[in-house]
Amino acid sequence: MVTDVGIFYIANELASLTLHEIGLTFGKTQLTDEGLVSLAESLAKISSRLSTFWLSAFMTKISDSGALALCNALTSISSWLTKLDVNLRDCPGVTDRSKLVLSKLEAAVKANKEQLRHSLPAR
Repeated sequence: MVTDVGIFYIANELASLTLHEIGLTFGKTQLTDEGLVSLAESLAKISSRLSTFWLSAFMTKISDSGALALCNALTSISSWLTKLDVNLRDCPGVTDRSKLVLSKLEAAVKANKEQLRHSLPAR
């Protein structure tokens, strides 16, 4: 079972790798806001290498503060991202407000990708 201590080590390992895509799924874990903040801090460290990020978390102890910390980290690297998908379902502490902020960020990343695609010269 993944806990905040475990996600701290996972996050540090992710920061040390050269990855362009990261996908994580956490279900029925003891993951809390503290673990999500560790993950967010690591994402900020690898921003220039990361193009795709997706996270699916369900039945965790994440609340709005963790979701918004993740959103802040993703906002700081959103110009590098071409694909973003964050799904926090069955997390009683995450309200519709946080989910709305995340969905707006996902839409901004998608719009940025479309804008970049249209601004590139035709081959």
